[in-house]
Amino acid sequence: MPRDPWTDPDPQPGDFDAEIEAMDPADIEFHEGNPDAKVTRIAGYARGPDGRIDRWWVHDDEAPRA
Repeated sequence: MPRDPWTDPDPQPGDFDAEIEAMDPADIEFHEGNPDAKVTRIAGYARGPDGRIDRWWVHDDEAPRA
């Protein structure tokens, strides 16, 4: 059975290249970083093939680890 990058828990490089290339540049935010800052939380979402938000993810570097 072919893998589906939208549901695969380990997406591979290139899985979403077509979606990224199709994005409207107006929907992309770019922020200059602070070179002294520490990233503690990264959040994002992925849209499914129907355009709705399919899943959210949050990486919190300060969260307790199991």
